[in-house]
Amino acid sequence: MNDNHRETFKEEAYELLAELESALLELETTPDDKDLIGKAFRAMHTIKGSGAMFGFDDIAEFTHEIETVFDKVRDGRIPVTKTLISLTLQARDLIKMMLDNSGGEAPSEPALQDIVSAFRKLVLADGEQPSAPPRAGGCSSAQASPPPEQEISPGAQVTYRIRLAFSGDIFATGTNPLRLLDELRTLGECSITADTNCIPYLDIMKPEHCYTGWDVVLTTDKGINAIKDIFIFVEDRCEMKIDAIGTEGEEDHKKLGEILVERGDASYEDVLQVLKEKKPLGEMLVEKGITTPDKVDSALAEQEHVKRIREKAQGREEGLRKQARRHMQSVRQGSGKRRYGAEREGPHRSGEPSHPS
Repeated sequence: MNDNHRETFKEEAYELLAELESALLELETTPDDKDLIGKAFRAMHTIKGSGAMFGFDDIAEFTHEIETVFDKVRDGRIPVTKTLISLTLQARDLIKMMLDNSGGEAPSEPALQDIVSAFRKLVLADGEQPSAPPRAGGCSSAQASPPPEQEISPGAQVTYRIRLAFSGDIFATGTNPLRLLDELRTLGECSITADTNCIPYLDIMKPEHCYTGWDVVLTTDKGINAIKDIFIFVEDRCEMKIDAIGTEGEEDHKKLGEILVERGDASYEDVLQVLKEKKPLGEMLVEKGITTPDKVDSALAEQEHVKRIREKAQGREEGLRKQARRHMQSVRQGSGKRRYGAEREGPHRSGEPSHPS
């Protein structure tokens, strides 16, 4: 890792720690201020994400514990108390100590563990287990649209379409977009297609520039915020559009033309015109210059992803139905055997002979 990048991270981290301290001190008098809570969360989330990205793994793992609690504070599940503020200020001092002594003497392990244990107790008090530490971090302010005419219930398996375009100088910040894509893969079943249409000819290409974009189809029960949080550290160098395109178990199956129109990669009129020629739609759209091979491949990947998720859901439902049928059959057979046994015993009373003497 370039030493300049590490030094840049440390400078930004010191500034973020100052912002965190300021927000915490203000929260002592206005504990319900959502802007201050959001400011504290973003400071920790950025330190965690950039710390993992620039090799400060100890800082990233430690900060993750505090961020987990403040994520619940944002959601109104954990209140801002004097205990929380005191713990966070102590954690802030330990993070600063780790920055001051990076590569040298770090805070003692017991001191770190005491703070981590205290924060985990706050998470357990909310009725959940603490989540695992991150590998890398990031964020985005992109919005997601819900599936048409359908509300998304908490914990539901939702399929999202995510379109990513990073600024050309993204590599100069020390960011590797592939690590962010790996983060997305940890959230659920994921299909990723590279968009190479902006890659120029070699004689004018700048090797340090990022020209590739990515189309992602992700099915997850983690919700939109989990996706957005991955890109928080690069929000000023990334254009991202998120659309919720369906929930698990939906019966409708979109055709290639519908997907391309929905994504804005072809117009409805162009698709209708090409369909009249009775040739493969994607091939004809590319031949006529209406769209590109990458966009057709991406739409086909989305179509295949949604189909695969639907087939898995149907398979699970069919397995449950078979299990229920076997259970009912077993119950009926057991009931039949009991009736047969009762008929063989006859209607005599207990203690009386079952046949004439």
